[in-house]
Amino acid sequence: MKKFFSSWMLAVLLALTALSLSACAADKKPEAVVEQFYRAAFDDKTDEAINYVALGDVKENDMTATKGKIQMMVGGMSSKAKEWGGLQSIKTTVLEQEETYAKVETELTFKNDEIREHVEKLVKEDGKWKIILE
Repeated sequence: MKKFFSSWMLAVLLALTALSLSACAADKKPEAVVEQFYRAAFDDKTDEAINYVALGDVKENDMTATKGKIQMMVGGMSSKAKEWGGLQSIKTTVLEQEETYAKVETELTFKNDEIREHVEKLVKEDGKWKIILE
């Protein structure tokens, strides 16, 4: 019983460590932030998607309206992805990266073979890469 418990605890500890390391890596790589944003948006996970958006310049009294607009945008993205059979793959390429600014080209392929290409601009806020919505 003791051996089972310690093996189980080790597995949980390793899983939590891997999860925290992957979250840290996303903060350091702008292309990972873009990919995570799109995955959250296409899965209709608005709160998660908002975490990847630059909101540092949004005034406090405009925050609710801004988050509402992002929620509508994510809902539209999720609906379109479902219409196209779901997301098949995401390919990202860093076009430009400086200390606090990056530009990432993204190719989104859906299961109906629809392909969409976007260029996302990112900025660092509090040490984390965030997408600038324009």
